[in-house]
Amino acid sequence: LALIATFIFLARRNLLKIPRFVKPEMNGWPKLDANLILFAEIILVCAIFSMNGADEVLYNRGATHTHGADGMTGSFGFAISSWLGPAMFGWIDSISVLHFIERAGWWIHILVVMGFLMYLPFSKHLHIMFAFPNTFFARLTPKGEVANMPDVMNEVKGMMGLLPESEMPTDDMSMELPEFGAKDIQGLPWQQILGSYSCTECGRCTAECPANQTGKKLSPRKIVMNVRDRAEEIAKKLESKNPEFIREDAKGEGVKLTADNFDDGKSLFDYISREELHACTTCNACVEACPVLINPLDTIVEMRRYEILTEAAGPAEWTPMFTSLENGGAVWQVPDARDKWADEIESNPS
Repeated sequence: LALIATFIFLARRNLLKIPRFVKPEMNGWPKLDANLILFAEIILVCAIFSMNGADEVLYNRGATHTHGADGMTGSFGFAISSWLGPAMFGWIDSISVLHFIERAGWWIHILVVMGFLMYLPFSKHLHIMFAFPNTFFARLTPKGEVANMPDVMNEVKGMMGLLPESEMPTDDMSMELPEFGAKDIQGLPWQQILGSYSCTECGRCTAECPANQTGKKLSPRKIVMNVRDRAEEIAKKLESKNPEFIREDAKGEGVKLTADNFDDGKSLFDYISREELHACTTCNACVEACPVLINPLDTIVEMRRYEILTEAAGPAEWTPMFTSLENGGAVWQVPDARDKWADEIESNPS
């Protein structure tokens, strides 16, 4: 059954051209990675069959090396190998050759398993290890809820008189301005990094994304993969201990490279274009579609916050909307106050 399923998966990924498997971000290593595991699965199943099939022939000839619980030589009664094994290996007369096939199957099987375990950290199949903790640590708030920024929220509350005097924001111009959002992975919550390593690259998020469906450049799967790629890049540079990656203002004699003083002149914006970020409608379709509760939207929102609030950048067509929100409390530029209708009802109940 595993062998049949593996061939089906190979066909789905390479022959059927399912749209979510042929997106640009799946070219190169991601596609090869998926196929390598399937090829290894074929080798594994064939090795197990060779081991069991040859052992069945040896048992029928009274030459097997295996022993049952009672110490007597015996067969394990495999449903497939008990008849397919003799059909495939029954023509071999040499007992030593059959023993070789049986032992080779055992060793190939265990070596493929051990090889897979060593390959796991370099593969998308690391989700086997991380999907459970990622699901366990997934946030419990509604999926459509976007987290507030305390600094902005308190500023707005202060303007509306909703904060006590002791908690009112200060107007001290000497204070360093906070950095909003995330420029790089260091600004993302650790759950987002964990989620990037939990991604199965199944593409369900991208398949459900309305922006992607209408031809926009945005692909939520690519966003998650980019976070993982950037994390890998930073990890390798930190492991190199190369002082070239020390932040300029932190360089000095005896200063060693650490995560706190790291700066390679790059950021997530070198992986994720602003066009992708602007295409997102924050509809949460990608969040709903993910089978292991990854939230690509959080990364998009944090990067947009950095672009708009920290860099004072963003699409020019968004500026009138921000101005209207600031002045009138609504996204549309209307001449009247947003709550004027309520005043009219209060003054004229009839």
